[in-house]
Amino acid sequence: MFQLLLEDNNYDLFEKIKSLNERLNNYDYGIPNQLSDSDEYFEKYYKLLSPEEFEKYKCGVCWDYVVYESYFFKKYFSNIKFETYFQLTTNENDYYVTHTFLIFELDKNYYWFESSWKSECGIYKFNNKKECIKNIMKKCKYKNYKQYLCKYNALNKNMYGMNCKEYMNYMIKKIKLYN
Repeated sequence: MFQLLLEDNNYDLFEKIKSLNERLNNYDYGIPNQLSDSDEYFEKYYKLLSPEEFEKYKCGVCWDYVVYESYFFKKYFSNIKFETYFQLTTNENDYYVTHTFLIFELDKNYYWFESSWKSECGIYKFNNKKECIKNIMKKCKYKNYKQYLCKYNALNKNMYGMNCKEYMNYMIKKIKLYN
Protein backbone atom coordinates (compact mmCIF):
# COMPACT_ATOMS: atom_id res chain seq x y z
CA MET A 1 0.00 0.00 0.00
CA PHE A 2 2.57 2.61 1.06
CA GLN A 3 5.89 2.57 -0.65
CA LEU A 4 8.93 4.36 0.73
CA LEU A 5 10.43 5.96 -2.30
CA LEU A 6 13.78 6.41 -3.91
CA GLU A 7 13.20 8.05 -7.30
CA ASP A 8 15.81 7.82 -10.08
CA ASN A 9 14.65 11.03 -11.79
CA ASN A 10 15.41 14.20 -9.82
CA TYR A 11 17.61 12.07 -7.54
CA ASP A 12 19.53 15.01 -6.09
CA LEU A 13 16.34 16.94 -5.41
CA PHE A 14 14.69 13.95 -3.79
CA GLU A 15 17.81 13.32 -1.69
CA LYS A 16 17.53 16.88 -0.36
CA ILE A 17 13.85 16.35 0.49
CA LYS A 18 14.71 13.02 2.10
CA SER A 19 17.45 14.72 4.13
CA LEU A 20 14.94 17.28 5.43
CA ASN A 21 12.55 14.47 6.38
CA GLU A 22 15.28 12.55 8.21
CA ARG A 23 16.31 15.67 10.13
CA LEU A 24 12.73 16.49 11.16
CA ASN A 25 12.05 12.88 12.13
CA ASN A 26 14.57 13.40 14.95
CA TYR A 27 12.83 16.48 16.34
CA ASP A 28 10.60 16.09 19.38
CA TYR A 29 6.82 15.96 19.37
CA GLY A 30 5.03 18.21 21.86
CA ILE A 31 5.04 21.72 23.20
CA PRO A 32 8.54 23.17 23.72
CA ASN A 33 9.50 22.96 27.41
CA GLN A 34 6.29 21.00 28.04
CA LEU A 35 5.60 20.16 31.68
CA SER A 36 2.63 17.84 31.11
CA ASP A 37 1.12 15.62 28.43
CA SER A 38 -2.46 16.38 29.46
CA ASP A 39 -5.05 17.78 27.06
CA GLU A 40 -5.73 20.56 29.56
CA TYR A 41 -2.08 21.62 29.53
CA PHE A 42 -2.07 21.61 25.73
CA GLU A 43 -5.25 23.69 25.53
CA LYS A 44 -3.91 26.19 28.07
CA TYR A 45 -0.29 26.60 26.92
CA TYR A 46 -0.06 25.69 23.26
CA LYS A 47 0.82 28.43 20.72
CA LEU A 48 1.34 27.76 16.99
CA LEU A 49 5.05 28.19 16.31
CA SER A 50 6.54 30.27 13.54
CA PRO A 51 9.14 28.49 11.38
CA GLU A 52 11.91 30.29 13.29
CA GLU A 53 10.52 29.18 16.66
CA PHE A 54 10.15 25.60 15.46
CA GLU A 55 13.75 25.54 14.27
CA LYS A 56 14.91 27.02 17.58
CA TYR A 57 13.08 24.50 19.77
CA LYS A 58 13.29 21.50 17.40
CA CYS A 59 9.95 20.50 18.86
CA GLY A 60 6.28 20.94 18.05
CA VAL A 61 3.02 19.21 17.21
CA CYS A 62 1.92 18.30 13.69
CA TRP A 63 0.46 21.79 13.25
CA ASP A 64 3.95 23.26 13.82
CA TYR A 65 5.76 20.66 11.73
CA VAL A 66 3.61 21.48 8.70
CA VAL A 67 4.28 25.21 9.10
CA TYR A 68 8.00 24.51 9.08
CA GLU A 69 7.81 21.99 6.24
CA SER A 70 5.90 24.53 4.14
CA TYR A 71 8.44 27.24 4.92
CA PHE A 72 11.29 24.92 3.94
CA PHE A 73 9.61 23.74 0.72
CA LYS A 74 8.79 27.31 -0.31
CA LYS A 75 12.31 28.55 0.42
CA TYR A 76 14.47 25.65 -0.78
CA PHE A 77 12.24 23.61 -3.12
CA SER A 78 10.39 26.47 -4.76
CA ASN A 79 9.95 24.56 -8.03
CA ILE A 80 7.97 21.79 -6.28
CA LYS A 81 4.22 22.12 -5.97
CA PHE A 82 3.05 21.31 -2.43
CA GLU A 83 -0.19 21.54 -0.47
CA THR A 84 -1.04 21.42 3.21
CA TYR A 85 -4.12 19.89 4.79
CA PHE A 86 -5.91 19.89 8.14
CA GLN A 87 -7.79 16.73 9.06
CA LEU A 88 -10.30 16.32 11.91
CA THR A 89 -11.69 12.99 13.12
CA THR A 90 -14.55 13.27 15.61
CA ASN A 91 -17.42 11.37 17.20
CA GLU A 92 -20.82 12.57 18.42
CA ASN A 93 -19.45 13.12 21.93
CA ASP A 94 -17.23 15.96 20.69
CA TYR A 95 -14.07 13.92 21.12
CA TYR A 96 -11.70 14.80 18.30
CA VAL A 97 -8.27 14.08 16.92
CA THR A 98 -6.55 16.27 14.33
CA HIS A 99 -3.63 15.89 12.00
CA THR A 100 -2.02 18.24 9.52
CA PHE A 101 0.08 17.03 6.64
CA LEU A 102 2.00 18.15 3.59
CA ILE A 103 1.88 16.48 0.18
CA PHE A 104 3.99 17.35 -2.82
CA GLU A 105 4.14 16.52 -6.52
CA LEU A 106 7.31 15.32 -8.22
CA ASP A 107 7.66 13.54 -11.57
CA LYS A 108 3.87 13.25 -11.96
CA ASN A 109 3.53 11.38 -8.67
CA TYR A 110 2.30 12.59 -5.29
CA TYR A 111 4.12 12.13 -2.03
CA TRP A 112 3.13 12.28 1.61
CA PHE A 113 5.89 13.97 3.60
CA GLU A 114 5.50 12.90 7.24
CA SER A 115 7.69 13.85 10.20
CA SER A 116 5.47 14.56 13.20
CA TRP A 117 3.51 11.29 13.35
CA LYS A 118 6.46 9.33 14.65
CA SER A 119 5.16 5.83 13.79
CA GLU A 120 4.55 6.99 10.19
CA CYS A 121 7.68 9.09 9.55
CA GLY A 122 8.88 8.95 5.98
CA ILE A 123 8.05 9.92 2.43
CA TYR A 124 5.38 7.84 0.71
CA LYS A 125 4.68 7.69 -3.02
CA PHE A 126 1.26 7.58 -4.72
CA ASN A 127 0.08 7.63 -8.31
CA ASN A 128 -2.16 10.68 -7.85
CA LYS A 129 -3.35 13.23 -5.31
CA LYS A 130 -6.67 11.52 -4.63
CA GLU A 131 -4.96 8.22 -3.80
CA CYS A 132 -2.45 10.04 -1.59
CA ILE A 133 -5.09 11.84 0.47
CA LYS A 134 -7.31 8.76 0.64
CA ASN A 135 -4.49 6.70 2.14
CA ILE A 136 -3.58 9.36 4.69
CA MET A 137 -7.22 9.72 5.73
CA LYS A 138 -7.47 5.94 6.08
CA LYS A 139 -4.54 6.06 8.52
CA CYS A 140 -6.40 8.72 10.54
CA LYS A 141 -9.72 6.82 10.61
CA TYR A 142 -11.38 5.62 13.82
CA LYS A 143 -14.37 3.26 13.76
CA ASN A 144 -17.70 5.13 13.73
CA TYR A 145 -16.02 8.55 13.63
CA LYS A 146 -16.63 11.21 11.01
CA GLN A 147 -13.73 12.73 9.15
CA TYR A 148 -13.36 16.30 7.93
CA LEU A 149 -10.67 17.80 5.74
CA CYS A 150 -9.55 21.11 4.29
CA LYS A 151 -6.64 22.43 2.31
CA TYR A 152 -5.10 25.49 3.95
CA ASN A 153 -2.14 27.85 3.78
CA ALA A 154 0.21 26.79 6.58
CA LEU A 155 2.32 29.90 5.93
CA ASN A 156 -0.43 32.34 6.89
CA LYS A 157 1.50 34.47 9.39
CA ASN A 158 -1.75 35.54 11.07
CA MET A 159 -1.96 32.02 12.47
CA TYR A 160 1.43 32.11 14.23
CA GLY A 161 0.96 32.42 17.98
CA MET A 162 -2.65 31.17 17.91
CA ASN A 163 -3.59 29.09 20.92
CA CYS A 164 -5.37 25.76 20.56
CA LYS A 165 -8.88 27.21 20.71
CA GLU A 166 -8.10 29.99 18.20
CA TYR A 167 -6.46 27.53 15.82
CA MET A 168 -9.35 25.07 16.00
CA ASN A 169 -11.94 27.83 15.49
CA TYR A 170 -9.99 29.05 12.46
CA MET A 171 -9.79 25.57 10.93
CA ILE A 172 -13.32 24.45 11.73
CA LYS A 173 -14.65 27.27 9.54
CA LYS A 174 -12.80 25.70 6.59
CA ILE A 175 -13.37 21.96 6.97
CA LYS A 176 -15.80 19.82 4.99
CA LEU A 177 -17.00 16.29 5.58
CA TYR A 178 -14.66 13.80 3.95
CA ASN A 179 -16.20 10.67 2.38
